[in-house]
Amino acid sequence: MTEPAAVVTEALGAHLIERFAGGEFGAFRIETATGMQAVLKLMPAWPELALPKVQSAATLVARLIRRGYPAPRFLDAGVVEGTVYTVQEYVDAQVCMELSATMPATLLQLWRRHRAILPAGSGAHWGAELIARAKRGAELRSATNDKRVLAVLDRALEIAAVADDAIFRTNDVVHGDFHPGNVLARGEEVAAIIDWETAQPGDARADLLRMYAAVATWSDADSAAVSLFRRELEATTPREVWLPIGAEIAVLHLRYGLFAKPSELDWVLREADILLPRR
Repeated sequence: MTEPAAVVTEALGAHLIERFAGGEFGAFRIETATGMQAVLKLMPAWPELALPKVQSAATLVARLIRRGYPAPRFLDAGVVEGTVYTVQEYVDAQVCMELSATMPATLLQLWRRHRAILPAGSGAHWGAELIARAKRGAELRSATNDKRVLAVLDRALEIAAVADDAIFRTNDVVHGDFHPGNVLARGEEVAAIIDWETAQPGDARADLLRMYAAVATWSDADSAAVSLFRRELEATTPREVWLPIGAEIAVLHLRYGLFAKPSELDWVLREADILLPRR
């Protein structure tokens, strides 16, 4: 077990049981001081994962859960020795390794429940912040000589330069990392959507595009799942909305591919072709 996890667990009077496979920063099954099994997650020191933002995300998840949405409850969030942590409900299910035939339709139904459940204007700054993150692609140009990466960065920057932050929705719940790897399954059924720590008010079409791009990158282009998500995107997401969202995701994933996981850079570039289609 990692030292920060041990420190946080001790401070909570809990007992570490196991570390879950995967996860960039650490997720652990614990037994709480009251004997309940739960999931302890340690947050990286990112501004978007500061304690107030994580607590805000927990409030959004609670709103969804009250409407019957399958997501783990946040039981606690705090800071121990500078480490932001959450304690969440343990869901006895497996990380989805492959979408079953029925899952895409279920995920689409769940995505529709992200929409229009917050007061108007709740995510008023979401569009401007998304465009600003896409523009940070300029910082990556000096980090690589890979012409494929530079071409994607230039395309993303070109899109961000003309994007209009007033065209986005402001009253949806945005998961922020909505893709099959954050689906828990029991057999062929969706048991829960996890990893809500960066959830915020904004435009949920970002979640739909992220799901579509992930599924399309790993699946046959003509698969039923890809076709289902693509049809929904084409029906709900005009080009002027799709492209800035795609630019932001592409820049974020290129940063990951360049610095954190170079072995996945080819995957990131394949995904970028889907995120940033040309006419």
